[in-house]
Amino acid sequence: MQPNYNIKYMIEIKDSKKVLQELLASIEDAVREGLLSEQVEYPSDSDPSIVIREYNVKNDDDAAFLREHIREIYIILQQSYASIGGVKGLSKAEDLIARNDVIKLCFYNGVIVAVGIYSGRQGGHKLSFCGAIQGQYHKQGSVGLQSMLRHDIAHYEEYNWIEASGAIAHYCEKYGAYHLQSIYASQVLPKAKLIIKDEYYYERNIGPKEGNLVVKTIYGFNSEALLRKVYEDVFGELSDDIKHMYDRLRGIVESCCDCPKDIDFACNMISLFEEYYYDADVKEMPEALVSHLRYAVNLLVQSGDTSQRVIFSLRSGRILLSGISVLRVVRGGMEYPVEYVTGRQ
Repeated sequence: MQPNYNIKYMIEIKDSKKVLQELLASIEDAVREGLLSEQVEYPSDSDPSIVIREYNVKNDDDAAFLREHIREIYIILQQSYASIGGVKGLSKAEDLIARNDVIKLCFYNGVIVAVGIYSGRQGGHKLSFCGAIQGQYHKQGSVGLQSMLRHDIAHYEEYNWIEASGAIAHYCEKYGAYHLQSIYASQVLPKAKLIIKDEYYYERNIGPKEGNLVVKTIYGFNSEALLRKVYEDVFGELSDDIKHMYDRLRGIVESCCDCPKDIDFACNMISLFEEYYYDADVKEMPEALVSHLRYAVNLLVQSGDTSQRVIFSLRSGRILLSGISVLRVVRGGMEYPVEYVTGRQ
């Protein structure tokens, strides 16, 4: 089965030092308080007949519209969370406006088919609740909701983030959202009692009653301070060879289509890894780099091509995968295998 990630997106958004540098620069120039001060409207990136509109609850006109349709919004959310007993901590529909800052609605033929509720109380714009309508327009609602998530991921200067699990976490992974390590979770949720499960996941109590422990993980950043902290941790200790390899990988990917599937791409990527493995003697690499090597090997396997070049590249790729060690990082006495690596500390 073809991997469900887009290599170019992962390198440019998740793993690229250059992109994080540009992100920091753009944030310094942005007046974030005004980004969502007026209603914003844009079509779904996969179905133009679905329109997404953002409403600022502090704006009188926006708030009036939301109050008019609050029952529809509330019902969509309660149906979406029905499998876990409804939306936790939300006793009445009016709380959606009183406790949050931005509400995004997806429309299809004038019908609200998906909703996203955003709060700024914990920094940034946290997607607190979201869901798609059930019944006749569920397909359009699902399309609109996924478009909303992709838009949030792309507009990282707004500090959109989400504490997720289940299907939403799956979509965040699928669309290349920045997966924040669990060691940073306490900086995002300083008042919560977190039980760290592994590198990315933790448990915490959800709802007013104690004992309702739920496994969660975070995608995105809630502040510039956290972004800068992660930036320093990720790239501060990388060797020059690894930094150069990131740049070379980006060059290969940018010369291909958005989701490269061709044999030349896979063979060229494997050759790049060989160059660094043998010539530059780089035997330890970040998991983020190794994942691209796996992707290239999988492309060759799936191609079914039996040419001598493909057989040779496939054999080389498998040898590299068996010989490369994944860099690890130790923080606070705990050891984590890292997907984007900081190096040994």
